[in-house]
Amino acid sequence: MKKILVPMLVVMVSLMNPGNINAQISDNQDNQATEDEGYIKTLMYHGVEDYDEWKELFDDSYDIRTQAGEMSYEVGTLYDDPGTAYIINEWYTIEHFKVHLSKIMNNNVGAIESPNAFILNKFESSPLFNSEVTTFMYHEVENFNTWMAAYDEVYEMRMDAGELSYEIGNFYDEPNIAYVLNEWVSLDDFHNFLQNSELRTKMEQGGVLEDPVVLILNVREKR
Repeated sequence: MKKILVPMLVVMVSLMNPGNINAQISDNQDNQATEDEGYIKTLMYHGVEDYDEWKELFDDSYDIRTQAGEMSYEVGTLYDDPGTAYIINEWYTIEHFKVHLSKIMNNNVGAIESPNAFILNKFESSPLFNSEVTTFMYHEVENFNTWMAAYDEVYEMRMDAGELSYEIGNFYDEPNIAYVLNEWVSLDDFHNFLQNSELRTKMEQGGVLEDPVVLILNVREKR
């Protein structure tokens, strides 16, 4: 595939329109990083009729979700689109998540569409700072390990730019889709980082095949 490295796309929302990439969930034994952590991390988002009403229904399902294997959750809306809700969860196993997802696909009360869902296969992370500026980026790469090495090489650049924490990995059933979850000192720092020409060069060397989709999270609640 031809490399596409034009100015990076920034979606100024929490999880705004990253494309219709639905979860591809199977018993893939080639990607073990997530399961080796002892839990499964997932991200889902979808449009809702009214976030506050949807959130009440979400809260009412707490016991059902925990019985289904949910260990933790983070919930919020899109930065510029309060009509789209997102959830980041941790689960005991992929099977727990698969069962839960099949249920909400059939009965997702308050939502106006089926959820888009990703299983996040984490490889590296640093301690969280609970910053108000959190971003999620993903894009296709030629080879995940090559890209991860290139990302690690720009560690000092990222710290100087205002990065506070990071988590990197790929999508469980799409190993050539790399993702980065970051916290930043400020939104301006993040924007300036994306415009760094040296960063673009390093990412090209790391085998990036397309501009990243950049998502800015508007966190409402964590538990």
